[in-house]
Amino acid sequence: LIRHGSPKEIIEIARQVDCSAIISAIVARLNRNLHFIELKHELCKQEINFYLDLLKYRKKRLSSNIYKWQIDGKSIAANFNQFLQLRDEYFNGGLQEHYAFDWKGKRVLDVGGFVGDSAIYFLDSGAPQVFVYEPVLENMQALKYNLLPYSTKAKAYQKAISDQKGLITITSNEPGGSLGFGLNPGKYSVQCEAVTFTSLLQKHEVDVAKIDCEGFEKYLCDVENRLIQSVPYWIIETHNPIIYQDILNKFYQCGFKQVRDLTIMTGINLLHFQKCQDQS
Repeated sequence: LIRHGSPKEIIEIARQVDCSAIISAIVARLNRNLHFIELKHELCKQEINFYLDLLKYRKKRLSSNIYKWQIDGKSIAANFNQFLQLRDEYFNGGLQEHYAFDWKGKRVLDVGGFVGDSAIYFLDSGAPQVFVYEPVLENMQALKYNLLPYSTKAKAYQKAISDQKGLITITSNEPGGSLGFGLNPGKYSVQCEAVTFTSLLQKHEVDVAKIDCEGFEKYLCDVENRLIQSVPYWIIETHNPIIYQDILNKFYQCGFKQVRDLTIMTGINLLHFQKCQDQS
């Protein structure tokens, strides 16, 4: 851990260890003897071992806590917490399942860009242009590294979605950089500029809109039908049953048909909508 981890990560691990064992453990290490550190509870051992197993994928430090991670030749920039969230979707085919679509020639609005993993997938699949909106600073820091090779095709904005423009505060029970930041209120917070779906749809002329903004997708229901209809294909992640039903009603009202409905986990669904041919 000392060889590969950052000081911040070492401190986080040390917080879960019985401090009286640390000095004797270091001495034992220097003497090349085995020594068992007493952990505060069994779960810590699983978490620490899991963390150490992941270090082999970390290849290069890009900033204070952002690294280049690589699995089977596929790489992405992220901090440790972000990488945990990316393993299944980015490296193990989750994006292909969730975003199955012909992206060739499609301009994309990506609301809730996280670290740019979905934008990269769209661009690598043939999208000529992606506009990414992401409110969390920790995510934006990694996102900028990931979109560097696509600088002429992708543009990122550190802005949140709300029902009105201006400075807003988003709170979360998980720290910045966690997947799902802002879904459940808590002690962590971020301040950033907010924009409305109406302003985005007026600003960007796109063929596909991908929306994954932790409950704020509810504000789509306030958008004029004609603006919803200006985008032929929508991919929307809904985060509770009420929003799910409201989104269904809104898009049926706008003349869209439901193409797919994937259950991500209990209460969270990924909906694909396509505009019917007779809608202008």
